[in-house]
Amino acid sequence: MIAGFYLNGKWVDASEASIPAVDRGFLFGEGIFETVRTWNGEPFALCLHLERLKGSAAAIGVNVDLDTTHLREIMEEFLRRVERRDAKMEFRFRIILTTGDGQKPALYIYAEPLHVPSWIYDEGVRVGHSKFRRTPRESCPPDVKFLSRPDILLSRFSKNDYYEMIILNMLGQITEGTFSNVFFVIGEKLITPDVESGVLPGITRMVVLNTAKRLELSVEERPVELWEALEASEMFLTHTSGGIVPVKRFLRLYIDTTVNGLTKLLMDNLREEISSNDIYWM
Repeated sequence: MIAGFYLNGKWVDASEASIPAVDRGFLFGEGIFETVRTWNGEPFALCLHLERLKGSAAAIGVNVDLDTTHLREIMEEFLRRVERRDAKMEFRFRIILTTGDGQKPALYIYAEPLHVPSWIYDEGVRVGHSKFRRTPRESCPPDVKFLSRPDILLSRFSKNDYYEMIILNMLGQITEGTFSNVFFVIGEKLITPDVESGVLPGITRMVVLNTAKRLELSVEERPVELWEALEASEMFLTHTSGGIVPVKRFLRLYIDTTVNGLTKLLMDNLREEISSNDIYWM
């Protein structure tokens, strides 16, 4: 087994898994999710992900009968059973919680090897600009990780060969991508859209902010206008699977493909922050 599915209390090979037809959560889209990855073979920031999962679950009226210890045990069982291709292989877990049969919620976990191409770090990625706007937070809270959101899905389906699509809010300000948060370097300051702009406060985003604080960098969390992106000297994305991903092209902004500056500094210090801060391993 190289990829697995945790279903009805046990791990099965992903190729043999099937969702029960009685799960109305899947039938009607009544579900939320979290994505967790391993660092050095260990599930990362599990307590933080579970806390956010519980917050999302509360929004759909579901109680999460799960603690960090139990969730870690489930993941470690998979890691013990998996057929590793090499000792350094990392994995990604997609935790899905639905309303189940309407009486009892259902928990699913999909696990697979984590493959992140090295070229995205060496060269940077191309990022597009979505024509679809961020759903206002009053209509759909951005910190609730629903299985599907029309603004994210429509943006993702239109990305063509872009790595990611940046979504604007109803005021025309930058929020985030379909699966990532975004940072800019403008005038030697590290700038990222604030939560009030309509972004999910990502866990990797938090790790980067903590790293920047430790390095005593000048940081601003605030509304970011689209035109400001064109004045940025650097731009990068953050997300669970990839960590820090440098951007080489966004709209008319073209950044030298040599990754340097604050982006390189943060990339070089990210692993130290992850390994040395106990908050991520509780």
